[in-house]
Amino acid sequence: MTEIIVLAVTRLSSGVCVAGITSDGEWIRPTRPNANDTWRQLEYDDCKEGVGDWIVRKGNTVRMDLVKPIPQGDHSEDWLVGKSRPEPVGELSEAEYKHVCQRITEAATDPVEGKQAHYCPVNVLGICCKSNKYKRL
Repeated sequence: MTEIIVLAVTRLSSGVCVAGITSDGEWIRPTRPNANDTWRQLEYDDCKEGVGDWIVRKGNTVRMDLVKPIPQGDHSEDWLVGKSRPEPVGELSEAEYKHVCQRITEAATDPVEGKQAHYCPVNVLGICCKSNKYKRL
């Protein structure tokens, strides 16, 4: 079982996409491929503990049964989820969650190029408009 801090959960057509980090700061996207490995997501039950409570949610720390890395294309952080249900570890306060996000965030003053992970939090300092002029937020 691998402990991860869940940073994002996005609902997809019939499941969810989850992104988190380990205590070492490694990006993890627990997932399982469909039959043709053309689409990857978790099923709703993959996010519930044994009694059926949804525990894989933003700001929660959970232990998940991650079997092996299964990188594909831009998704270098994909990990195959095993059969064991996730286990709750704890829940971050809003301040703790914000601190974790700030710790892993990169300043976005230049285009993000050459990133190996699909997820890359950024601290947006400005927006480039059609005129290509930099506008300070």
